[in-house]
Amino acid sequence: RLVSTPIDHERDPVSGRRPVGFRAANGGEGYRPDGSYQYGEILTNRDPYYDLNGFGYRNGFAYYKDKARRNLSPFEYHGPLPPEKLAVLREILAFNREAGVETVLILPPFAHAIYQTLMENPDQRAYVRAIEATVAALAGEFGVEFYNFHDLSVLNVSDEQTFDVVHGDEIASLAAWAEMVSGGRTLRRYVDAGAVERFAR
Repeated sequence: RLVSTPIDHERDPVSGRRPVGFRAANGGEGYRPDGSYQYGEILTNRDPYYDLNGFGYRNGFAYYKDKARRNLSPFEYHGPLPPEKLAVLREILAFNREAGVETVLILPPFAHAIYQTLMENPDQRAYVRAIEATVAALAGEFGVEFYNFHDLSVLNVSDEQTFDVVHGDEIASLAAWAEMVSGGRTLRRYVDAGAVERFAR
């Protein structure tokens, strides 16, 4: 038999947007129409496993640090970069260039604490560095902008602005956006200068 559950129509605590879709409305979790994700259970402190497992900043990311130190998913060392994956990225860049589509390459941030943990392991450090160098080289080859935000601290944003070690909150995302608009040429062409100043304030 069907069990009815209360639908939560509260606005997102950070953005003020209302939940859309069953999961977002029912549990505060889910994708919004613009493709961003609503972390309502974490923001409203209703995820029963968040503190118990040590997922977040207030628990020192204990769960993820343990995974990284034990070389377990999602932080296991994978060996040399797979050429077939690089070939796909190269194909995308070539297609976009041919089609006149402007591309911006971004390595999204890990929390600084987990980035540091990865750097402690020589294999993991070499793997992460290889990814960063390879993407930078491809960006140079195809003449596209590249932003390495792998370590959240490069944006002068605290690890507190993360939901877990691999997902920044909206403050972290907006800091990355501001860096790309103010420091680059591609996105700046589409954003009014006054809007950038207002956003900075």
